[in-house]
Amino acid sequence: SGPPLHLFESTHQDNPTLWDHAKGEWTEQGQRSLERLARMTGTRKQRLFHGLWVAPEGAIYDVFDGIHTDGSYGRHVVKAFPIPDAWPRAVGIDPFGAQIAAVWLAFDPNTGMLNVYREYLEPFGATVAGHAAAMLRESQGESVFAWVCGQPAERAWRVEFQAAGIPAIEPPIADLWVGIERVYRLLNDFGLVIHDTCPGLISEIGDYRRKMNKMTGEATETIERKDDFHLLDSARYVVAHLTEPPDESQVWTPWKRIG
Repeated sequence: SGPPLHLFESTHQDNPTLWDHAKGEWTEQGQRSLERLARMTGTRKQRLFHGLWVAPEGAIYDVFDGIHTDGSYGRHVVKAFPIPDAWPRAVGIDPFGAQIAAVWLAFDPNTGMLNVYREYLEPFGATVAGHAAAMLRESQGESVFAWVCGQPAERAWRVEFQAAGIPAIEPPIADLWVGIERVYRLLNDFGLVIHDTCPGLISEIGDYRRKMNKMTGEATETIERKDDFHLLDSARYVVAHLTEPPDESQVWTPWKRIG
């Protein structure tokens, strides 16, 4: 398990631009800000007005504790640090879409923690060779033992990346929700953290949600803006590889797969 988590309660009165401690009353800025926040509804009001850490409606990764509204880091986000050379690394690639994406993961053998420490997100349009060259430059001097690329059906894209110098392999599973469950389990068990050098991935996890049924108010099985989450898809592909048991009789733990 990770280090103990200490939570400190903070309110709007702690902000001197909103609350005048000498007078014991709201400042003009505070009155304006609170009036705007009070007009919000749902989880946005709970988070920004009441200061409650609640997941957005329909959130898929509702256990994700990212960056709080006051700028502090939750348990799944850490300040970036140099990755030791000995830590094994793997990369996930989303090879097709409006943007080409990749994320780099390193395994801490001392804690069993996966660290997402780098992200790549560039518009579609450059050649595969150009994207591959950029990814290889980012990885210069690092020992990457697996490049997991695309969905299992996207074989043609893997061939393109292989021709460009990246030994791309396919993830072991095709089912979207099984892949989501693998990532969810790591977050829930505190087996994965994201470095603050990956703001795009942090944002995508926070925005990843199911569409809500307007009639019943219940979450559906359809993902809202599904094609906009390229970094998260990259992470899902590589996590699927890292969490796949060597055979059906074995139960996976990170060090069994990577160590």
